Amino acid sequence: MKKIFIILILAFSYDQFYSQNVYDYRVKTTSNAKDRAKILDLVRIELQKNYDQKFVFVVNKLNVSAGFAWFEGFVHKKDGGNILLEPGEDNHINALLKLKGSQWKIIKMETFIKEVDWDDFFYKTQAPKKIFL
Repeated sequence: MKKIFIILILAFSYDQFYSQNVYDYRVKTTSNAKDRAKILDLVRIELQKNYDQKFVFVVNKLNVSAGFAWFEGFVHKKDGGNILLEPGEDNHINALLKLKGSQWKIIKMETFIKEVDWDDFFYKTQAPKKIFL
């Protein structure tokens, strides 16, 4: 009975991890333009509120699956100037968003850091793990 239970758990875990489609929104296309713009604008607005500056992004990763979006990239000032960073900081950004109804909401965002706190992103959310890959 214990072996059957373990097999069922493994089968369910496999299905959860591998069966979900992950859509790559890193590059803007006609099919992803609307959601991509909403996601990046939301992150940009949050940064502007926190730092009172206008920013643009270099998108390294923007994966969407099962109502979640994972964004990794670099932040640059819109005017081309330098971002004043503290020692140990860089211009890296990570954000996990969730689609609620028709609106994206930021669950967790880390900016100007070198080391990602993966516990908060990977283990403490219900986001499909494939979006982080």
